[in-house]
Amino acid sequence: MNLYAFELGRKKHLCFAELIAVLGEKSLAELNYDTAIFKLTNLSVEEAGNLQNRLGGTIKIIEISDRLLSIQENKLKESIKKILENYFKDRSGKIPFSISIL
Repeated sequence: MNLYAFELGRKKHLCFAELIAVLGEKSLAELNYDTAIFKLTNLSVEEAGNLQNRLGGTIKIIEISDRLLSIQENKLKESIKKILENYFKDRSGKIPFSISIL
């Protein structure tokens, strides 16, 4: 099981209700104002795209590869570097990715 964050749209309550209807309440891991996090089986890019098209209120689907629960700002750069080195160690060439802090 992997964690996926769903960025809620303008009508957050309606968007969240839609996610619960589609994904099920049992898979909900965490909810905050802008994001709902669900535990799901690994989604391929195609499956995530199909799910995004099905959900009317979700802005984006984000695969969570690692979490920093509590960290001092001066250690953030070092922690992100370690995460990226570990995540991309078996890949080569141009690798598209982004980092978001929510």
